[in-house]
Amino acid sequence: MKVSFVFPTYNEKENIVDLINEVKKLKIKNYEIIVVDDNSPDKTWEIVKNLKDKNIRVIRRVNERGLASAISRGINEAKGDIITWMDCDMSMHPKYIPKLIKAIKNGYDIAIGSRYAKGGKDKRPLIRVITSKMINLFANIVLNFNVLDYDTGFVAAKKDVFKKVPLSTKGYGDYCIDLLYKAGKKGFKIKEIPYIFIDREKGVSKSSEHFYTLFIHGFNYATRIIKIRLDK
Repeated sequence: MKVSFVFPTYNEKENIVDLINEVKKLKIKNYEIIVVDDNSPDKTWEIVKNLKDKNIRVIRRVNERGLASAISRGINEAKGDIITWMDCDMSMHPKYIPKLIKAIKNGYDIAIGSRYAKGGKDKRPLIRVITSKMINLFANIVLNFNVLDYDTGFVAAKKDVFKKVPLSTKGYGDYCIDLLYKAGKKGFKIKEIPYIFIDREKGVSKSSEHFYTLFIHGFNYATRIIKIRLDK
């Protein structure tokens, strides 16, 4: 089975090569890496192109921006049987990927890295942890209690899943809630793999830790969750 890695990037020049090297260490025989870069001012896209690796493709988007749409573009371009993606800031370590892939090979349709499954942990600042747990609690109350980490963003899935559940191109982490809920309703089997989520060590975070910004994000997530539940 071929594995496609989709890496959505924006100003990740300090992390992207480390991430790619960690993926290579996994020694997956048949794989491709698709870096979808939103025309990063720090030229992340150029750094990846200069690696001149036949297993790596770079898609530089000049007139489009957004995490969900970047992942969707990568999925559409992917040639693998299994597609996996994660944040590119090394907060989600690639060492957990073999467990996600194993779950897919053992019969699951989607496998996610889970901060809240037994054995998982979120090591970000407390305010971010509390906000994330509140969002996931609300998602489970409104949707169901079948997924503990709805907005994980650390996902491996069979490509066939997206024929029945197209990935939303809108939102930040809420695109993932949409995917997992709709996939579950379609009968796809989802497995949560515990992992330890750490804060980035290099580069600048795209997420603010200011209370007002977190409140706005939380409100937007809650609104999207309700909309997902009401959507037929």
